[in-house]
Amino acid sequence: MQILERIKLIVGLILVSLVIIGAVFYYLLSFKIINISNFKQFYSSWTRGSDGGASNVPLFFGLVAIAACYLLASIRKKDN
Repeated sequence: MQILERIKLIVGLILVSLVIIGAVFYYLLSFKIINISNFKQFYSSWTRGSDGGASNVPLFFGLVAIAACYLLASIRKKDN
């Protein structure tokens, strides 16, 4: 594998792990399975607090997942 292909692999895996960890954390906070009092401001920015608006977090995770899939799909393994 060339250097560029390794960089694509590493960045793609980092982005995929970000999406997985973030989505699990968002799910647990949304359904109040975990209650972290230190992250009240963080949580309210994810859910828009009492405004009742939709959160932009799922859109962000979706775009990051698309970027990760694009990077991982474009890796070409060099056959010897």
